[in-house]
Amino acid sequence: MLSQDQLQHVCLLYGGSKQCRYIEQDDGHWDKYYCKKMTPDRKVIDDAVNDFLKEKKDQGVSSTKAGEPLGDNCKGFLPLTDLLQGYDV
Repeated sequence: MLSQDQLQHVCLLYGGSKQCRYIEQDDGHWDKYYCKKMTPDRKVIDDAVNDFLKEKKDQGVSSTKAGEPLGDNCKGFLPLTDLLQGYDV
């Protein structure tokens, strides 16, 4: 799971379009977040973001104003559920 400092300073949780696209909240524990960048889900996430960017470009609308997470903010972490991860750990 990602540390609070990692979420706030690197992943930019609640940072609108600057938030990392690979963050996922735990379904059972709302206060835990994981990085999906180093999982097979990465391709699905990247494809969805690319489709979103293409759609907004075709509409002539700024993709950053939609508030969707578009960032690719770090090298990534394995989605470990019991080990605290981040730059401060």
